[in-house]
Amino acid sequence: MAMLDHEKIIEALAATLENEVLPALGQGPARLQLYSVLDVLENLSAYLEWGGQLAELEVAACRRAASQLAGLLEGELSARCRDFAAETGGGDAALETARTLLVDVIESPAFDLPEVRAAVDACLGESVLTAAMFTKPSRLTEVSKG
Repeated sequence: MAMLDHEKIIEALAATLENEVLPALGQGPARLQLYSVLDVLENLSAYLEWGGQLAELEVAACRRAASQLAGLLEGELSARCRDFAAETGGGDAALETARTLLVDVIESPAFDLPEVRAAVDACLGESVLTAAMFTKPSRLTEVSKG
């Protein structure tokens, strides 16, 4: 059975709502709600398919943090950070490893050290900013136009 591309489905749904339903709505709460739905639909693909370039960028940010953390931590956690920073592979396995490693660092007593916390915060901040760059601007500004 052939699978339908979710992006094409979302685009068609959004186009129908915008071109057929929106013109038929008068002013009022229903119009605001439809703009909200269109806003969600425009950004839905980024959340359905977290992978590709977004995942690669997240892994790269975690590798940079792991390289820094390897020198700040001790023992097994330091070794894991050093090993992860040295790896070059990507994909789902690398993303899972990166996230698990960050969680383990956060749950460790070393997370109380300002340098460790700063390295983790920088990694997480970079990941959030990267994801934000892939998110389309909000359509809710159109609401104020009427």
